[in-house]
Order: sequence, then C-alpha cells, then structure tokens
Amino acid sequence: MTGDQRQRQGGSRAIYLAMQALHLIFFIAGTFLVIAVSIRYAHTVVSLESYGAPIDGDVRRGPYIAIAASLVTAVLGGSSFLLLRNGERWACWISVLVWSVLWFPAFINVSAFLNWFAAPIIVTMVCIGGSVFATAAYFLMGPDRQRDGGEHPRP
Repeated sequence: MTGDQRQRQGGSRAIYLAMQALHLIFFIAGTFLVIAVSIRYAHTVVSLESYGAPIDGDVRRGPYIAIAASLVTAVLGGSSFLLLRNGERWACWISVLVWSVLWFPAFINVSAFLNWFAAPIIVTMVCIGGSVFATAAYFLMGPDRQRDGGEHPRP
C-alpha cells in the first residue's frame, strides 16, 4: 500500500466516523426530543384542563410537528447508522433526507423562539451544509466501502 492510498483510506475512515457520529446524534437527539416534547405537551394539556381552557389546534400543532419530525429523525438516524455500519455507503443519502425533513420544523421553531432576523437564514444554511456534507461523504467514501458478494468490511 502506497502512502497516497494510506492517506485516502485514512480520510475515508475519518469521513465514515464523522457520518456515524452524525447519525448517532440524529438518533439520540430525535429520541430525546420525542420524549421531552411529549412530556411537555402532556403537562400543557393537564394545565389547560385544570383551568378549564379549551385545547384547540394551536395547542396541538407545535408539539405534533416537533414529535413527528423528531420521530422521523430518530428512526432515519438509527437506520442510517446501522446501514453504514454494515458497509452500505448509500446510507449517506438518508442523511440528506433527514436534513431536508429537519429544515421546516427547525425553521419554524427557531423563528418563534429567537427574535433575530438572521436566525432562519442560519437554520437554512446549516441544513444545506449538512446535506452537502452527506452528499460529499457518499462520494468521498468511495466504492471500496462495500465488498463484492454482499460481504461488508468491519469498521
């Protein structure tokens, strides 16, 4: 193995580890948010019911969007972690899907919580950057990530 091949393999390994860390963050953060938003929603409903206030669509809409997006993020993050671990480099495309799914709820929530005009722009740029990174990782990881015959290398 030449020095150039070793350097390429080391770079591919670093990209693999970065993608795995990202997928693990998606899974952990998504799972945490599903639990946290569900608990917060339950407390809000109980609080409103104790005052006799109606629970309308405005109370439900935000938590439902957050729970759905977090659940999708957790499932896709965990799936892509396991797929990439098994050598399926196309799991990077799942990350592009996750960044696309995350953009809308993040855009809405950041705009609602931060009164800063550039906050939605920053969210958009982060999601675009994540999609570009995942796409680049697919191509930089190279086809040697998967062996012929369906057997995959161990990371």
